[in-house]
Amino acid sequence: QVQQKDKSDEEVAQAINHKLGDTPGISYSEIATRAYDCGRAELAIKLLEYEPRSGEQVPLLLKMKRSKLALGKAIESGDTDLVYTVVLHLKNELNRGTFFMTLQNQPVALSLYRQFCRHQERDTLKDLYNQDDNHQELGNFHIHSSYSEKRIEGRVGALQNALDEFNKARNDFAAKRHLQEHFDKPYLDLSLHDTVSTLILDGHHKRAEQLYREFRIPDKRCVSPWLGGGSGWGGGAACPVPQRVPVLVPRRDLEQAAEAAMERRSEAEMNLVLSRCSPSTDGAVAEKLTRARAQLIKK
Repeated sequence: QVQQKDKSDEEVAQAINHKLGDTPGISYSEIATRAYDCGRAELAIKLLEYEPRSGEQVPLLLKMKRSKLALGKAIESGDTDLVYTVVLHLKNELNRGTFFMTLQNQPVALSLYRQFCRHQERDTLKDLYNQDDNHQELGNFHIHSSYSEKRIEGRVGALQNALDEFNKARNDFAAKRHLQEHFDKPYLDLSLHDTVSTLILDGHHKRAEQLYREFRIPDKRCVSPWLGGGSGWGGGAACPVPQRVPVLVPRRDLEQAAEAAMERRSEAEMNLVLSRCSPSTDGAVAEKLTRARAQLIKK
């Protein structure tokens, strides 16, 4: 049946499941592999939905280069070894920036990767903390690093770096505590970057800009052209990259929001923009996003 060309992938998958059900000894992953070998990748993915063992789903998804889908399946399984396998596969497959961004959208995978880095890749751990503006952990990192310094100058330098980071963490804490008291929302457990992002989503643009400038959030994570004019931040202001789409959508800048979502390869942001598209006025934008999302899901 996997070679039938006159029926959709969904119809063929349902027909196979209807015929085989949960028959003992039947492996849907093997049938999916046959479908993939016949050039029907989408059918293979639909057949894998009937495979109850995540450990059998993930290897084929990786072979098909559907790594992000494989990561989701591994996390759903609760098997940490399986998650590690996919994360390390992604690490070798993606460039560094895309890899970090993928993990940011999967907290479980990010937590496991941090554990891996603590033992195997200390410098990468530092990069992860820098990305999150996690000054508390950066301070701890520098203290730990000081023990490996052979010369007294190097040890003092590492401890000074730790002190600088702890001072930043103290300032972060004070600012977030003030925000929490003022807006009656939990900010204390958020990173600085997530705090700014949450403020923007809640419409507190001036407070977000104030934090951005006060704590000098790196420009490499910010973008200004998207927000010139109109409501929100004024021209020349900057905004954390992850929040371009949530800021643009309420302003009905759907075309620019779509471009931002596609540039970031974020399925969640594409869905957000699509949910605001009107068939009568935003058909072209919706069509472009639908195609981009389909390509993203395939990977």
